[in-house]
Amino acid sequence: MPAPPQLHINYGDKLQHTGTYLLLMLWFAQLYPARAKRLSIMSSFIAMGVAIEYAQDATGYRSFDQYDMATNALGAILGMLLSHTFMGRLVPLLHSCLDHK
Repeated sequence: MPAPPQLHINYGDKLQHTGTYLLLMLWFAQLYPARAKRLSIMSSFIAMGVAIEYAQDATGYRSFDQYDMATNALGAILGMLLSHTFMGRLVPLLHSCLDHK
């Protein structure tokens, strides 16, 4: 997207990166509960965040930002950590509640 939406708060862009990767990781961790699979998914999201920055640099209208890479990785790591809490079981819990109705 040539001009992504902006949050008009300090570091809004970095919060968007962190939040997006956190939610992606948390979602996929619920689909694949095995620890090894979650680690693989987290590593893939981190690699994707790095690759996207290099791809943006090649477009000519987007810029490369190493801090975006770092916040993408931070989001994936935080999502992985949260997947070991009740938040990592929300979808299965919701599914089981709906099955009982």
